[in-house]
Amino acid sequence: MRTSIISLLLLTFALIAGCSDNDSNPIDPHGHSGDTTATIALRFVPKFGEQRLLLDKKYLNAGGDSVQFTAIRFYLSEVALIDSLGASIPATGIMLIDLGDPAVAEHGYAEVKLRGAPGTYRGLSFSIGVPTADNHKDAATQSLPLGPNSGMYWGWNPGYIFHMIEGKADSASGSVNFGYHIGEDNHKVTVMLATLTGPAATTFTVNATGENIFTVDADYSKLFAVGLDGVTPMKLSTNAAERVHHMSPKNLVDRTTANTRTMFSRGN
Repeated sequence: MRTSIISLLLLTFALIAGCSDNDSNPIDPHGHSGDTTATIALRFVPKFGEQRLLLDKKYLNAGGDSVQFTAIRFYLSEVALIDSLGASIPATGIMLIDLGDPAVAEHGYAEVKLRGAPGTYRGLSFSIGVPTADNHKDAATQSLPLGPNSGMYWGWNPGYIFHMIEGKADSASGSVNFGYHIGEDNHKVTVMLATLTGPAATTFTVNATGENIFTVDADYSKLFAVGLDGVTPMKLSTNAAERVHHMSPKNLVDRTTANTRTMFSRGN
């Protein structure tokens, strides 16, 4: 039986957060005295346009291709709450989100738990990828969700795959595979889901008790919205140059990275 990656990493992240040295915001995951934080559930909802995204289900993309995803994984890191003044309050940790986990299909989202001080915030920010320092450490010294056994490590070119997206598309000659393994430091994507200017200074409230849920929609239809020409959508069924990359070809890596920057938005 396959062990749930997300279940293992929830415990890992709680332990990492519990070891934070932020003196102004002491964290104690066991609820001992001095713990002034509350639990925050950060939920990623996989979508394809307005539809719920499920692996192995077919969807029609902007280029008119019928596509289905067979694997989607990404590293979540550098999560931070954005306070009412626009300052970042970091919640350290690196997590591996596997949208193929059975729990995601069951509940409709992948969830990780954070802790933060009760109060009002403009939103939060996060990165899709591994911080530079961790990306270049000796993988043999790292443990899950990093390390050579993570399924996300390039042994032939040391470093991690930040965002793994694999699937199939229909073509005139039958099904063709597509696979985008986005990595390298300059392809880490930073997402800001906070209103930094204007009157909407308070968009997220963390309560001392009760549920605190921040939902992020991950719309994978946007992965195909712009192709290599920079104008028209990808056409996987007829353009083999848009189907596969690892660390090259560079133009396709740059394009899929740019497309994923538009993928994440604040959910309901």
